[in-house]
Amino acid sequence: MGVIDIHGVSVPEASDALVAYALDEPRPGSERDTYVVHFVGWVIGRSSKAVTLEVLNGEELVRTAPIDRPRDDVVAAYPGVPHVEGCGFQVLTGLLGLPLDVVLTLRVALEDGTRAPLAAVRLAREAIGAGLDPALQPIVVSCLGRTGSTLLMKMLASHPEVVVLRRHPYESGAARYWVHVLRVLSQPANWMQSTHPDTFAEDPWAVGSHPFYDEGVAATPELDAWIGGTYVSELARFCQRSIDEWYRRVARSQGQEGARCFAEKHMWPGYGPALTRELYPRAKEIFLVRDFRDIVRSILAFDAKRGYRGFRRTSGKTDEQYVRDDLSRAVAGFVQGWKARAGSSHLVRYEDMVAKPAETLSGLLGYLELDAGSKLVEQIVAEASQTDSQTRGHMTSASLEQSVGRWREPQDGALNSLCAEVFGDSLELFGYDRSPSPSARAAS
Repeated sequence: MGVIDIHGVSVPEASDALVAYALDEPRPGSERDTYVVHFVGWVIGRSSKAVTLEVLNGEELVRTAPIDRPRDDVVAAYPGVPHVEGCGFQVLTGLLGLPLDVVLTLRVALEDGTRAPLAAVRLAREAIGAGLDPALQPIVVSCLGRTGSTLLMKMLASHPEVVVLRRHPYESGAARYWVHVLRVLSQPANWMQSTHPDTFAEDPWAVGSHPFYDEGVAATPELDAWIGGTYVSELARFCQRSIDEWYRRVARSQGQEGARCFAEKHMWPGYGPALTRELYPRAKEIFLVRDFRDIVRSILAFDAKRGYRGFRRTSGKTDEQYVRDDLSRAVAGFVQGWKARAGSSHLVRYEDMVAKPAETLSGLLGYLELDAGSKLVEQIVAEASQTDSQTRGHMTSASLEQSVGRWREPQDGALNSLCAEVFGDSLELFGYDRSPSPSARAAS
């Protein structure tokens, strides 16, 4: 088996928007010893010229590349056909940050805005792994905004075996940075979306994908094997060593000589948690969830409290548009991550963390294989329950108990109906009653 195995390639038989098209590479059953897959082919638009090729993982746009390469063979086969000139494409796509087993779909964008499917490529690849034995293993806390992540991180930070930079609101993410470095710096040239060979040195604030790792380099076996394979493995080792050294020094500075792991939270889950777990096969992941209807109330209240809108809310959107567009995508990504990794992860519900903190923490520490002695658990819960000006500034309810079930207030009927429509299936997935009556608040 190579680093990449191509298990299948399917191409639609016909398209009303296209005259003809073909995917020359990759071929079913082929292998590559790099972490980069090559897409080579051509496409002729019918009523409009094909201008860009889009590579997608589900609905996620992974890569965009121009369709502008000369294909003399196609011109000879289709003489006089409009839009045949410059109908070829060659696209290199790095796979780090994507699932190990994935179906990538190729879609053509025409000059008039029309989009048409071109192919679906099913492939599998090896995990990157760094081949190192780090001193500290990661705890990934996957969550959305306003789910109680600050409270959970405060609990983890109070455990002597867990390293968290003890600075409110516990969002320091050095590992997330180096994992991002790994993904970006392992990417081949992407002149449409990242650095360009003629201008990259003009931007002192960004590095981006390698502007000279193009199809010419990929066609040179010795260069391709190194830049797409060996270099990526060495980069992974560098990133893991950097993460390990950072948290070892944090541990020493905080007097945690017996630390065994470090914890970071990942908001708006994307490729970060999955790539972290690929880099660290022994990593643990916690999914922190809260009733999505209460998340909406908490976001709106917190934005009102601080006087500006956050949580990736696009400017000018109404509350309904924000829930339907921005939050629905965030919840969908969270759900997708849980479904993919639930078997090796641990679920914590905010409501349980508030109602029965000691029991919830004990179960969590058991999953993490850390000291869960009753005295330590009591001490951590007591420390987490203490409030100060920073904690109060982060809250939008008078107490944690009052933050549970806020959505049941009678005056929120319209918003409740919207949330039930948008989040209904996701609520049921995590054990929340989809449509209880407002009077159920006291009972809950």
